[in-house]
Formats: sequence, C-alpha cells, structure tokens
Amino acid sequence: MNQTGVYSTPDPFLADEKPIDLRLIIYKYLLRYWYLYALGLIIALSIAFVRLRYATKQYMVRGTILIKNPEGEAPKVFRRKLY
Repeated sequence: MNQTGVYSTPDPFLADEKPIDLRLIIYKYLLRYWYLYALGLIIALSIAFVRLRYATKQYMVRGTILIKNPEGEAPKVFRRKLY
C-alpha cells in the first residue's frame, strides 16, 4: 500500500494484454474452416429452393361490390335501425 492508501499493484488482467491480430483470427476461423461455410451456404440455398418450389402460392385478393338500385332508395336491409 502506498501513502494514499491505494494498492499500487497492477491489474493482473491487463498485465498480459496483447494487440489483436486480425489476420490470425481470419485464418483461424474463416480460412481454416472454409468448407463448413460453403457447406452451410449450399444447404441453406437448397432448403430455400425446395421451400419456394413446393410451397402453395398465396396471393392477396381485395374486392368491392357496387350495388345499384334503380329506384334511388336503399333496400330495406340497409334502412333498418341497428339499436
């Protein structure tokens, strides 16, 4: 302990701090296991193709009906009070 009452020992977690080597990380996980990434991509694209090929197509449909009454007044169904 120093005069201010604070311990002066360095942080043990920061003692072994090394710079990050990006090339090593890329080689270690990307280039070394490239065949797994390629295999995963082929499997994902195959599943997507099969799903889109054999799925039932769904379309959104919207429509309106225009009812014309030649007499100019609404039918009894629409004149009824709803309370």
